[in-house]
Amino acid sequence: MPRFLRRLAEGVFDEEDVRDRALELGDFIQQAREQYGISAPIAVGYEARALRHTGPCLTSIATPKMRTGRPDMSVEDYADDLSATVHYALETTRAVAVCPFHSEVTIRVGDDAAESHAFERAKRIVRSDGTNWETQDLRQEFARQLSKAADGECPRCAQH
Repeated sequence: MPRFLRRLAEGVFDEEDVRDRALELGDFIQQAREQYGISAPIAVGYEARALRHTGPCLTSIATPKMRTGRPDMSVEDYADDLSATVHYALETTRAVAVCPFHSEVTIRVGDDAAESHAFERAKRIVRSDGTNWETQDLRQEFARQLSKAADGECPRCAQH
């Protein structure tokens, strides 16, 4: 599968690269509109912030965002926090997504394989004292976070 954006880790995009690519896309579309006299296209994309950088030459519709990260951010930054560790594992395996319009809403995607992958990823995260999280603690935190997540769609978006 072709990859066009720089990644810092699996599922973690370099925000600056996303912004730069969005600006390049915006420039290309603006030139094409001027040269061929076409109207602004509608883009459907993963990240509203990235699409916004393309400027007024592009109308955009955002779908659930992909994770972006900073080069200075690593798993060690949250390995000692069980809740953050589980959220990281769920988000980076695409078991959950954050609503692009309501950042406080986490959406459960409903992919059993992604949830299993997230659990395996969390089991391998090593805390600063050199230990891993207890399996039972991970199971309880996964159950808590997945039960709080909205099923399949953002309930706030669904009301509109």
